[in-house]
Amino acid sequence: MEKFEEFEKLPTGCSRQPPPALGETEYMADCVVIGGGFSGIAFAHFLYKAGKKVVVLEKDDRAGGQVYTRTTDDGCWFETGAHTCYHTYVSVLEMIRDAGMTSEILQLKKYPYKIFKNGKLEKIGKGFSVPSLILHGLSIFFTSKTGKTVKEYFEKITGVRNYRQFFSKAFRAVISQYADDYPAELFLKRRNTRCKEYPRKFGLLQGLSSLIARIIEKDGFPVRLSQTVTAISGRDGDYKVCCASGELWYAPAVAIATSPSEAAALLQYSEPELAALLADIPISHSESLSVVVPADRLSVERMAGIIPLNDDYFSAVSRDLIDDPQWRCFTFHFKKGTKTDPEKLQTACLALRIQPSDIRKWTVTTHVLPSLRLRHIDMSRQTDAKRRNNGISLTGNYFKGLSLEDCAGRAREESERLIEKFFPCL
Repeated sequence: MEKFEEFEKLPTGCSRQPPPALGETEYMADCVVIGGGFSGIAFAHFLYKAGKKVVVLEKDDRAGGQVYTRTTDDGCWFETGAHTCYHTYVSVLEMIRDAGMTSEILQLKKYPYKIFKNGKLEKIGKGFSVPSLILHGLSIFFTSKTGKTVKEYFEKITGVRNYRQFFSKAFRAVISQYADDYPAELFLKRRNTRCKEYPRKFGLLQGLSSLIARIIEKDGFPVRLSQTVTAISGRDGDYKVCCASGELWYAPAVAIATSPSEAAALLQYSEPELAALLADIPISHSESLSVVVPADRLSVERMAGIIPLNDDYFSAVSRDLIDDPQWRCFTFHFKKGTKTDPEKLQTACLALRIQPSDIRKWTVTTHVLPSLRLRHIDMSRQTDAKRRNNGISLTGNYFKGLSLEDCAGRAREESERLIEKFFPCL
């Protein structure tokens, strides 16, 4: 069993070369995007399509954020964060089309999830009472999500006992954090638009990170890695963005595509009311253990993933939905700090019925996600009400929800706001 940190990397397309300098460390763009996760890259892409010069400043040594496809030297790739797209993801599909990647859309297999109960894997149906679910399920037609948490809404629909024993566990598996207090309106949303020419559920031929890489490569906007932004100063039409490296960027507009806590820190002086709003959003920290196992060492049947009915971990996601005759990969999502790496590995071995020696390689990836509450419903309206400067844009996974489509949809809408209401005024 080998822990590995270095991977055979897909081409990132990330440029360490900035545009022509004003001075030795001074640069200019139409908009500086702070944060090179999926939201930041999506925002930069939509702004670039409108003819604007953008630069992305990313504190880490890679772009993508919670989208992170990792690849072993054996050519086995797997997702450690976001892992699935749907044909209702119209903004994501627009990015895929723009990147010329529709031929790389890969329909996922239809394997079921399993529950982990009393030390063994079982079918989903053994996790709850079907008669109770049928009895309470009719209430879905006259129960509103408005003003309710996930717990308050779904207890009425599934029954209290069913919710506590199974659905609370299943729902935390969806968002990799405790879901009881999450707003029901933002959870498992129905999307009215869909692109029926694509598979209902899909991935990409080389993983979701390949979309990030292709967008950066095709558009050609600079992505400055390992650049920590320390301060934003100025006002609409004349912002200065300072980096710890000494780089200074000047732009009429700034977009912040970081976690809400990081955005709050950057805005605490220039936008104190907006910063206070963002600082109020709780943050969930998790750790994901990914294991790569030779297919002939696993006896458990192929599956979409595992929902544990205990509190050892949030969920496990399988790569079985993409056939690979040689390897099987599972990513187990844990609350940060609850287990050591050896304990995580022991948990994975118990669930998969394998020995540590069966694991060929493993790695741990950390994640940061917002934990929205009822008071954070309609963050778009709330941020608009608090924002003093129209040249400050905010995008991320705390406006519409946590999915890739939520991120891309917000990025597109906010880029359109900036183009229509701000840039024409300059």
